[in-house]
Amino acid sequence: MVHEAVADQLRKAVAELGKKEREVMRMRFGLDGGEPKTLQEVGDRSSCPGNAVRQIDPARRRNCGGRRACRA
Repeated sequence: MVHEAVADQLRKAVAELGKKEREVMRMRFGLDGGEPKTLQEVGDRSSCPGNAVRQIDPARRRNCGGRRACRA
């Protein structure tokens, strides 16, 4: 199915991220089966400070030249 293929691609992409980035993305988008969290909730629950969470968020990445440029 299409959804399974997309989910598989997403899992592969997240697996390539650094530890902090994976943690943020999983919480932000509910990739571990939970509800997606807001940036504030992710910052409160993760090992990343709030500013790092905002830098990791994909919406911010589009404006700063890709994943490596925004690495926390």
